[in-house]
Amino acid sequence: MKKLYHFLSTINKMGIKLAVLFLLLPKPGNSEILPNSPSNQSDSIKRKTYIQHTYSNGVSKYSIKQRGEIELTEDEKDIKNISPGGYLKIEKTTFGNKRRLEITSDSRGEVHKKYFENRKELPFESEGKNWLSEILLEVIRSSGIDAENRVNRIYKKGKTSAVLREISLITSNSVKGDYFDYLLEKNDLNDQELIQIVEKIGSSITSNSTRAELLEDHSRVFLDNDKKAKAFFAVLSKLSSNTERGEVLRHIVDDHKLSHSMYIDLLKATGKLSSNYERAEVLEEVNEIFIDKPQAYEAYFRVIDGMSSNTERGNVLTDLLEDNNLSAGCLKRLLESTRKISSNTEKGNILEEFIPYFENDKSLIPVFFQTINSVSSNTEKGNILRSLIYENDLKAEAQLELFKSAKALESNTEKGQVLALAMKRMSLNEQAHLALFDAINSLHSNTEKGRLLDHYVNSTQLRGDHNHLFFETVQSISSSHDKAQILKETAQYIPSNDQNSIHNYLETVETIRGSFEQGEALIELIEEVELNKNSLISVLKTTKFIGNNNEKAEILIKVSGLIEEGDKELKEAFKDAASSLSSNYDYRRVMERL
Repeated sequence: MKKLYHFLSTINKMGIKLAVLFLLLPKPGNSEILPNSPSNQSDSIKRKTYIQHTYSNGVSKYSIKQRGEIELTEDEKDIKNISPGGYLKIEKTTFGNKRRLEITSDSRGEVHKKYFENRKELPFESEGKNWLSEILLEVIRSSGIDAENRVNRIYKKGKTSAVLREISLITSNSVKGDYFDYLLEKNDLNDQELIQIVEKIGSSITSNSTRAELLEDHSRVFLDNDKKAKAFFAVLSKLSSNTERGEVLRHIVDDHKLSHSMYIDLLKATGKLSSNYERAEVLEEVNEIFIDKPQAYEAYFRVIDGMSSNTERGNVLTDLLEDNNLSAGCLKRLLESTRKISSNTEKGNILEEFIPYFENDKSLIPVFFQTINSVSSNTEKGNILRSLIYENDLKAEAQLELFKSAKALESNTEKGQVLALAMKRMSLNEQAHLALFDAINSLHSNTEKGRLLDHYVNSTQLRGDHNHLFFETVQSISSSHDKAQILKETAQYIPSNDQNSIHNYLETVETIRGSFEQGEALIELIEEVELNKNSLISVLKTTKFIGNNNEKAEILIKVSGLIEEGDKELKEAFKDAASSLSSNYDYRRVMERL
């Protein structure tokens, strides 16, 4: 009703007053509880105290007004009692001729009957009584007069089947609802009868609200065993209103303890909702009673996979993770559903929520990263990987998967940020180092690659057994300037006795194309590291490959100061390097130093 009043208020503001008046008029063939009547304060079908009803059978038009509780005679030919102040008014118009009955009850409950033809009052006993007996059954069936007593009489004579036959003769959904309501209050109904009743509700009542009200009010009698429950959910699934169906399903979740079979039937009914909103609302209630068994969670995730709204799917799945301690099998299935979401943002939200659980079981790790890799946004994927590093002390297998995912990032910036954070916060084993440098080598930006290598050398100070990986990666940089800058930063951390690192350093210098940059790198090594005889010989051999005489001469001058007086082998190596100078001037100035 709130929606109706809001709608009418909106129309009134628009100035369409005729439409408002039209909506307030009673519709042919429908019972109406007037807004100001006492009965409007009650939600029960059985408590209507004022009803106005009009309908036509094609020949005649009926108008029925009633107030209060009305009781029929046993033979249903007359009115026996009406509660004090109540009345029943029946008017029938056929080809312009009107007949009218007014049956009223005074303050003491005494019943008075008047009969009119057109505007003339005629004696009730001689004229009106016969007419009332002729039309009363039709009036009863259209208005629901004395429904409770009538259902009791019919049930006493012919049990459930008799009441169902009578319901099939009633056209009003509201009156049918009354009859079903009273029938379902019988305590001696067996399972087969209850199945017949719920199936009849589904086939005979076309009103979604009436059908939903009956199913919700009497759900307890249908949900105490699986057989009845299956029939119940079959009828519920046929409701065309998503709102009504969703309300009943939520009521069931909140108020009933469901068996495994009922739980799955409820999910199947939820899956038939076409409204993403209603489906999500029901599933969030289901999360409170979630059954973590394969058949049950498969039915649950099938409902989610059928939703077209990424937002609703994301909300339900994150809510499920927050409220439940799920098994590995269920978590895998949740990730499968997450991969099917097309929104990177929603997928990212779920994966962020999933981080605390992904290392609970080794089998989850590859599935988790497979889901991360399904995120097509580099920014979103980078955010997830960074959160993963911040929030977890990753084990070896997870580290490898993380670097594989980082390598797959297409953005150099995002890839660089993830790898830099990983180097800062993670303790890496041999395999992880290999994966790290494999990811660094996949960078297309010399600047980004250089930044990471600087970060690596400053954070590790070349301690460990993985320096060869570092120098191999430096060699892959195409920029001579960037390569030289990294080597210059590295020189300060090379121990004088680390022949392997010195060898790798010099080998990397030889890959630099610019003589100036080669010279800078070699001079930095000479100044920062206390080189022994063998290392100095290696430096001299590398110096021979420098093409610029001036740069070569400067390096040789630096080395000359480190050669001891009696070291013939080192002097010979020096002379050999100097002989590669093509400038007589540079040669003389170098040899003078020796």
